[in-house]
Formats: sequence, structure tokens, C-alpha cells
Amino acid sequence: MSGTSDHIFRENVAPVFEAFVREVLGIRPITSEEVELPLPKTSERKPDYLRKVLLPGEQEPVILHIEFEHKASSMMPYRMLEYNALIRRKLELDVRQYVVLLSGSGDSMLTEINEKDLIFRYSMVRMQHVKFEALIDSGIPELIVSAC
Repeated sequence: MSGTSDHIFRENVAPVFEAFVREVLGIRPITSEEVELPLPKTSERKPDYLRKVLLPGEQEPVILHIEFEHKASSMMPYRMLEYNALIRRKLELDVRQYVVLLSGSGDSMLTEINEKDLIFRYSMVRMQHVKFEALIDSGIPELIVSAC
């Protein structure tokens, strides 16, 4: 539907929303209330690192997305889901996501959302579990500094 058709359809369904949901979607809610949620057209956030990469064993490139976080956040799975959707929509490529937790155990931070009709996950690397010898032995100053 075009934008105009969407608008007309939404206006016509509004007065009979409950009947529409019942008859078309097969959903019979016990209660129903309208929720207003204007969504911004742009996101204030900028992903830390995005790279288009071709991985071994893959035929097509993917987007590698890395976020660096100083501490665990209960909102991180939702933030990563939002990034994932925006990146996929804009670049039309699969996205591999990693959160690199710079401090703390991260035991309380979930790396997935598993709800009815939505399964989403990303990977987390805890810097406290990284073997720093490999970083120090690399001879690359930036990697050596990250080992500290």
C-alpha cells in the first residue's frame, strides 16, 4: 500500500479495531487500550564499529558490528536488537554482533531476547576472560595497550 492508502486504511479500521483484530487476526483480547508511541525517524545512537567483512566459509559478505561497553546493562539486548534492525534495513546484509564488555563479569547481562514471535541474540566477549598474553605478544602497540 502507498502511504495514502495506509492512512485511509488506518482511519477506517480505528473505530472497529477490536472487531478487526478478532476477525482478521484471530486474536480475542480481554482488554484493549490505545498506546501512542511516536517513533523518531532517526536514531541518536551511532554504532561503535561497523565493517563489511567476508568470513571463511561464507559466500556473501556480512556486517560485523562491535559495541564496547564499560559495564553490564539490562537494556543492551534491546539496544542491539534496534541496531540490528536498522543496519539490516539500511544495508540489506546479515549482521554479526558482538558486545565487548570491558569490565565486570557481565553475568547479569543477557545476550538474547527469547519471547513469543521473537528470538534474537548476539555474542558477548568479556575482556576479563581474554588471554592477554596473545595481545602483548602481538607486538602491535594498540593491542598491547588494550591488554592493560
